Amino acid sequence: MMKLTKIIICITFCFIILKLSGQYQVPQYLDCVKINHLYRKACHNCFEHKLHYPTFYDALDATRVVELDIFSRKNTGAEATPGVWYVRHFSASSNNDNNCGAGDADFNICLNDVQQWSIDHPGHDPIIVFIDLKTTAASIINPTPNDFWLQYHGTTDLDAVLEQFAIDMGGLDVVYKPSDLQGSFAQLRFAAQNENWPSLGNLKNTFMFVLTGENEFLNEYLTYVGPGAMAFVAASPSGNNPSFNDLMYPANISANNWKDIVFYNLHYDQMDDAQNFIPNNGFISRSYKKKEDLPLFGNPNTSPQEYDNNIFWNVNNIALWNVWNNTLNPNMNSQLIGINNIIVGGTSSSPQYIKSVYNSILQSALVKVTTQNLIVEAGTTYNIRAGQEVKLLPGTLIKAGATTNISIGNCADYASNMRVNPNIENDGRALTDREIEWMLNSTIKENYSNQQLATNEPPLVYPNPTKEIVYIDFSNAAANQAIFTLYDITGRTVKTQTYQPSQEGSQNFSVDVQQLNEGTYFYTLQVGEQTYNGKLVKINQ
Repeated sequence: MMKLTKIIICITFCFIILKLSGQYQVPQYLDCVKINHLYRKACHNCFEHKLHYPTFYDALDATRVVELDIFSRKNTGAEATPGVWYVRHFSASSNNDNNCGAGDADFNICLNDVQQWSIDHPGHDPIIVFIDLKTTAASIINPTPNDFWLQYHGTTDLDAVLEQFAIDMGGLDVVYKPSDLQGSFAQLRFAAQNENWPSLGNLKNTFMFVLTGENEFLNEYLTYVGPGAMAFVAASPSGNNPSFNDLMYPANISANNWKDIVFYNLHYDQMDDAQNFIPNNGFISRSYKKKEDLPLFGNPNTSPQEYDNNIFWNVNNIALWNVWNNTLNPNMNSQLIGINNIIVGGTSSSPQYIKSVYNSILQSALVKVTTQNLIVEAGTTYNIRAGQEVKLLPGTLIKAGATTNISIGNCADYASNMRVNPNIENDGRALTDREIEWMLNSTIKENYSNQQLATNEPPLVYPNPTKEIVYIDFSNAAANQAIFTLYDITGRTVKTQTYQPSQEGSQNFSVDVQQLNEGTYFYTLQVGEQTYNGKLVKINQ
């Protein structure tokens, strides 16, 4: 059995927001992209920009990635009201200084704004809420966990608030949690490194919570919340040029918790760290400006060069200070890297496993998806979607009990649950079982034990278009002999091949067409007394 480790060529997309009829919409083809392969504009401290966003609700019209700074202490330093976190940017401000609700409300009311926006915009793409754990300036010098986590503001207290948020929205499944990513992997990091993230379309109407702040505070959360944690944590590497060890084993995160770091919080001088380490491991990163990078006066917007650098460094969530008037790279079409052809897989000695208990996983490209050394485990829903061609190379194994949907199309005809939309005719044709069998070069009855082969399908002529070889499968026809005849557009016969199986049960053969000129041909396939007609396209590239 051959396996596989990770996507060799990742899909890298930009997150494009269009404003149509007063509402922001996302191009449908992005539904097929995994959440860790998206560039998304994030808002840094939208909650304090009351002039531009009268309410926090309004900020979600501009971006789906927002931030809230929460305090477990009053501005006097005393512990906040039990079970309540205050939202402000500076510790010297009033207990609450924000645009949540009617203004200057606590964390729960800010979450109510998020809930109401979601209710008012059904079908929205996932909302990520970064929650920055704040404390007094003095404790930042030598922070300790109890600078933030207090008697009535512990790790489980915060998780209880997030759980209630999910319950109010219909259930815990509306929040994509670390356990959803981990699935049946032994560690959260293993799941990320094996590309077990869901697609954007799988996360419709859902939310993600990610904690940022001092690593000491994050470590405390990881230590005590357990496997049912509602939030991810985004570790901050130290220094302007962190080493591999600084990233893989962040300071002030205990060795037992390193395995749970799949998000990173990076300041501007650490952008280059995102380019290789973070995407190559399937992790997600967020950028922010250090205070010393911000002007004391004027507009602290990210500059076009800074924004381009963020994308160049493969930062997933680019935190802008002001998104209301930010028109930097509004279309970002030049940043659609690797969208056409992708390879999913690794090597025979280091394969990639796909085994997710979440809704489904989808891999897509606008032209071709190629898999090699890929193992899809039982119980997994795994979809492959390509605009023109899917190639399943040796080492690709879809185990019995897996649900697989391999189809051709541009993703625009996909429903929100990532299945072909039955309301759109003649598009998004799913490959038949026998087509998949040819591509896998395996026995369909073994890998698809829960499916039955159709007996009324016409013989299969595959691939089409083709460059060199065309395969003919007439295993469902009531005859052993087949005659394949190919004609050019003038009706002239250019190829004839008769096949008489030498072994009972072998009802397929191949025809070499590489010497033919590029163009469209017509064929007849006579199987016993039945004749089938079709069109074959020969290509050179």
